[in-house]
Amino acid sequence: MTGEAPRAEPRVNGRVQYGLALGWGRTICNNLQLGFYQRLATLVLLVYALVIASDSMGDRLRGRRAGGLR
Repeated sequence: MTGEAPRAEPRVNGRVQYGLALGWGRTICNNLQLGFYQRLATLVLLVYALVIASDSMGDRLRGRRAGGLR
């Protein structure tokens, strides 16, 4: 023990980090700046669908591990 209070680490959404690491953030930003709004809407909906799908899979896996009824 060093006598220092433990530091709270910020929680970051892993799915968002993963998407940005793949270049989605840059692609979305470029499409916004260039005015490709149809393509931008498609990308935003795709990212949203991927987040919902991964969230659903995570809920199912956690339910099975915990012995839940899901």
